[in-house]
Amino acid sequence: MPAIVDFETIPELYYRLAEHYTDTNHTALAYKPSPDAQYKTISWQAFRDDVDALSAHLLDEGFRKGDRIAILSENRYEWAVIDMAMQQLGGINVALYTSLPEDQCEYIINNSGAHLFFVSTGIQLKKALNIYPNCPQLGRVIAI
Repeated sequence: MPAIVDFETIPELYYRLAEHYTDTNHTALAYKPSPDAQYKTISWQAFRDDVDALSAHLLDEGFRKGDRIAILSENRYEWAVIDMAMQQLGGINVALYTSLPEDQCEYIINNSGAHLFFVSTGIQLKKALNIYPNCPQLGRVIAI
C-alpha cells in the first residue's frame, strides 16, 4: 500500500517518504545501466544516505540557502541526488538541457548566479571547461 503523507514542499515530501520507507524493502528509484540490462533498484536508505552525504559536502563547501547549482546532465540517479541535496538545503536548481551549445550554457550560468556546475559526461565536461574562464562567479565544475 502506498504511503499517504502530508507535505507542503518537495523536501518535506522526500523527508516523510524516506522516513516511512527506510528499513523496508521498498524501492526509491530504479535505473537501467544499459538498454538491454535489467533494472537495478536503489533503496530508500541508500538514496537518503547519498542525498545526506552530498548535502553535508555542500555545507562543508560553504553552500547557503538560496545558492544556485547548475546541472548539465541527462536523466540519471546522480541528477536526482544532486537536486534533492540542494533542495533540502534551500538551494535552487539551474537545470540545463544537455543539447544546449556552449554559448547558451555560458549565458545561463552567468545570468543565474550559479556557483557550482555539475556535469555528466565527457561531452558536457568539455562544454563546462570551455566556458569556465568566462563565468567568473562559478567556483567549481564537478564531473559526475
